Amino acid sequence: MIARVEWARSRWTRVAVVVTGVALSFALAACDPCTGVAHCEASPPYLAASGQIVDRVTGAGVDGTRIDVVRTSGITVGSDSVSAITSGGGFWRVEFDPADAGTLVVDVQVSPPEAPGYRVRGVPLATRPHGGDANLNATWVTRPYFNYAGELFRRGTIDERIQNRPVEFRITGGVRTVGAGVRDSIYSAATDVGGRVQLFPVTELLPLGTDDLIGDLTVFLDPPLGPSVIRDIHLSPSYMFFDVGRIARYAVGP
Repeated sequence: MIARVEWARSRWTRVAVVVTGVALSFALAACDPCTGVAHCEASPPYLAASGQIVDRVTGAGVDGTRIDVVRTSGITVGSDSVSAITSGGGFWRVEFDPADAGTLVVDVQVSPPEAPGYRVRGVPLATRPHGGDANLNATWVTRPYFNYAGELFRRGTIDERIQNRPVEFRITGGVRTVGAGVRDSIYSAATDVGGRVQLFPVTELLPLGTDDLIGDLTVFLDPPLGPSVIRDIHLSPSYMFFDVGRIARYAVGP
């Protein structure tokens, strides 16, 4: 009788072990993306970038723009440089072959058909677990531009604006520029009733790249104060189509 009871316990122990093993197998299968798929292998990391190039004024896509995406650091990829030509309304897309999951850092060279090219540096691209999911998806323009407003107020006040006064921005370094608004490296304008001055209208000054423009801003105050200078201002060009602009506030005067 004792032996029969021990045998029964052993049989139920074996059943419990079998049930537990089956449950564990189902749990592991639920975590496997290849469950129920014949000849399936786990997907390797996927890495792509895409975007659109448009005219800043009209917003129309610009076909025929060459895009070169060049690895500068980060994960190892099969080819350190890939290229594309925009089409179908200025759209482009490139793919890399990453060795591992992670982040690739690239420079993107944009070469429009009828405008100087420019380079966007240090763009991070992250691998994705599924194919088709791309980085960036941003809308850039054919030519970088400045999108700043300088807002000038009298030093020592909370917000007394410098209204309707002439100003000069003297370029001292940085990115090369073109435009009819510059004479002997000086751009001249005037503040409005809100103490603001645009830096710079697209028709008057355009950068030939995306590096900072460096210069000194001189405000000619009412007599007897005379000129007040803000030195070593850095202005970064924008290459984004959807850019709300930036306001840079400067205190001037004694």
